[in-house]
Amino acid sequence: MNEPLRHSFVPRSNRIPDELERFVRRDTYALLIKGKAGTGKTTLSLTILKTLGQASNFFYISTRVSPRQLFTYYPWLEHFVQAIKPQPTSNHEEQVYKMSMFEDARLDEPESLFERITNELMDVKAPIIIIDSWDAIASFMDKEARLNNERVLQTWRERAGAKLIFISEDTSYSTLDFLVDGIVELDQSTHDSCRLRQIRMIKLRGVKILNQIYNFSLNNSIFTSFQTYKPSEYVLNKLVLQDDIPRRKDYQLKSYSFGGLGRIRSGYPELDTVIEGGFPRKGIVVFRFDPSIHMTAITTFLARTISNFIKRNNPVLIQPISHAIPETIMAILRSYLGYFPDNNIFRTLWSDITDSEQHIDPTQYSLVKNSQYSLIDRSIEMARKRYPESLMLSIFNYEYLKSLDDELRQHQTNVLSFLKEKTDLSILVGTTREAIYPPIEAQADLKFDVNLINGSLFLRPVSPVGPIFGLSTNKVNGIPRINLQVLV
Repeated sequence: MNEPLRHSFVPRSNRIPDELERFVRRDTYALLIKGKAGTGKTTLSLTILKTLGQASNFFYISTRVSPRQLFTYYPWLEHFVQAIKPQPTSNHEEQVYKMSMFEDARLDEPESLFERITNELMDVKAPIIIIDSWDAIASFMDKEARLNNERVLQTWRERAGAKLIFISEDTSYSTLDFLVDGIVELDQSTHDSCRLRQIRMIKLRGVKILNQIYNFSLNNSIFTSFQTYKPSEYVLNKLVLQDDIPRRKDYQLKSYSFGGLGRIRSGYPELDTVIEGGFPRKGIVVFRFDPSIHMTAITTFLARTISNFIKRNNPVLIQPISHAIPETIMAILRSYLGYFPDNNIFRTLWSDITDSEQHIDPTQYSLVKNSQYSLIDRSIEMARKRYPESLMLSIFNYEYLKSLDDELRQHQTNVLSFLKEKTDLSILVGTTREAIYPPIEAQADLKFDVNLINGSLFLRPVSPVGPIFGLSTNKVNGIPRINLQVLV
């Protein structure tokens, strides 16, 4: 039995930038994480532990929050680290988890805290020590004493083969900057009223920095960086031919279920949560893509919504975007479905209509050749006859909407009325460079832009306004898939 390829997200092995991961996997180093309050320094340091799989043999010194608060703010820590639950005592407040790897240093004197760090370096082989934050210790030292102590830490760190991570809210140049092996700085800015977070690699000794700045999110209390957009990531390694895959005859397609009253799921659960459960039934949804985005990336993005319809036995009518390759569309859909959809449930309207000629009455071909309306109406009619109880999705390139609307007006209707009457959901696709046809602009239920911001792809709900999502890609059997991660 040929099972369909699963739809689940396979995350990247690294949630931190590639260059930073190569650096932190070295045997020994000192890393300085800089950034103002609230930029994600603590989250990054804990995510580094998670990336390295370092669930023990680390020492986390916190001068700002208690270990109990850390476990509250980062729920995944409880399942990650080796925690020890002590026996009940008479003091109820002291009964909570007591982690030997986390040190509450909020009330400690700098001298005793510094001594504890050096003892840890001398007593434990190859530990990871995170000091959050170094400012609380260094602020009590004069410049000469601070420099001497930082040199002592570096010396003991090398001898112990340890990894030392300093966290600092001081973004100015300090004595520590020239002593450590690596420096990263976190920052945040605003883009169209939405907060964007960035990490900048200032230096990483021994590692070639190919991309100095990455965007990132703190969703689910995990530091997750977004890849720099590369068109090559969306190129199919190998197109799977239809003859290579036997047709599945035993695969029962599920009927469609609404994600809430009158809502149709998009195929992206993260997106559905912010659009009231999905796209509105009988709705018009507009997606505009940055013109520099590769055609396969656009196809890959739409494939999850298309496959979400087809696998529930709902027909799809699509007029592909200019220069789209039929084999590419089919191969991407096959990676979700586990089979190639036939042209009864997935009908394409190519600009030269050659793909649809076999479905057209030869006596009507001359009419259809010059009539978008006749071709679309005929295709919808055939799909409705074959799937009378199913929902229907239509996808159109909105550069053709004006000519289609002019033609429809000759039939005493218009493009919006036609689409709402004939289909259950219409997705209109174009570029951000193109002006949306005014009637669509005024009456579209949802509008989204997919933009390149600081080198990464982001999905931005334009109307109604919503949170920005970062787009990341991974490949399944050489075929790209897109995943969404909300920016937090």
